[in-house]
Amino acid sequence: FALNRLFPLLLIVTLFVMTKTAAAQTPQNIPAHAPVASAAANLPQDVRGVLANLPEADTLIYINPRRIINEVAPRLMSEKDLEGMRKGFASMNQFAGVDPTKVDFIVMAVRFRKPTADLKFVPPEFMAVTGGDFSAESLVTLARMASGGRLRDETYGAKTLSLMTIDPIVKESEKNPFLKSFSEVALVPLSANAIAVGTPGYLRAAVDAAAGNGNISMESLNSLMRDPTVLASVAGSPWE
Repeated sequence: FALNRLFPLLLIVTLFVMTKTAAAQTPQNIPAHAPVASAAANLPQDVRGVLANLPEADTLIYINPRRIINEVAPRLMSEKDLEGMRKGFASMNQFAGVDPTKVDFIVMAVRFRKPTADLKFVPPEFMAVTGGDFSAESLVTLARMASGGRLRDETYGAKTLSLMTIDPIVKESEKNPFLKSFSEVALVPLSANAIAVGTPGYLRAAVDAAAGNGNISMESLNSLMRDPTVLASVAGSPWE
């Protein structure tokens, strides 16, 4: 599933670089010749506008791929590793039409649900949203081709959700009912250059929010985006 490869790759790069950053305790660890991109040049464009149309979330994680890939990675990775990463990105761009170095943001949102009346735990809903210099509709088309006809469309509001059942999880859910909530995944273009992947119910809530119903609070958004130039930030109050 082609789209499924985009988010893990970006997250792997992000986690790898952030782990390296934690290990690099002092400036001496950073090569003096490493290129440093301007923070202003890497400031995500229209990120706040896209995120303002998301539904409410209990936990939000914001990741700045441009800074991590373009600015931090060259400081901390060997030339060999950098070259391998760039070749991988070039292949992805050729295959999927997405250049990870031009992805403006990744935001992961989680919405917890209250236990049922008989105190049964209800699994949380999740969503990953990314935007940048790519066509969201083209990614959906590519995902449809790569899925071998497994994607099915559902019209909801003004949007078309593409849903796919994950058969291995369906089978496992027969033994573990908890997994049933994760047996289906959906994707939907939120704008021309932003796409969301996650649990169908939460993506429907995102469509509602885009229409002005149940939007994320400005308090949560301002907390998450208090400094859009950071590598990553976290906001929310999951334990409530």
